[in-house]
Amino acid sequence: MATTKKAAVKTTEEAAAKKPAVKKTTTKASTKTNEYKTTVTLQFAGKETCTCCMKKKAVEAWVAAGNDEKNIKSLALYVKPEDNKVYFVVNDDQEGSFVLFED
Repeated sequence: MATTKKAAVKTTEEAAAKKPAVKKTTTKASTKTNEYKTTVTLQFAGKETCTCCMKKKAVEAWVAAGNDEKNIKSLALYVKPEDNKVYFVVNDDQEGSFVLFED
C-alpha cells in the first residue's frame, strides 16, 4: 500500500508541473475625468441671463454689503423669475438678493 500513496503523490506533482504558470496582470482603472464647460441660460418673459452673470451679481451684492470676496466658501443661488429676484446664501449663513432682469 505504501507504493500506492507514493504513486498518487507523484501523479499530483506531475500534474502541477505540467500546468503553465498563471501570469498575474493588473489593470489600472482610469481616474481621468472628462472635463467640459456647462452653461445654463435662463429665459423668461422675453429676457435672458446666464448663471455666470447671476453669480457675478451675487458676489457684487455681497461685497457691496461690506464683505470680502476672499471669504466666500460656498454660494447658493435661488432664482424666482416670477418675482424678478435672485436670492443667494453665502457660506450657508449669510443671505442677500438682487434684481434678476434690469429694465
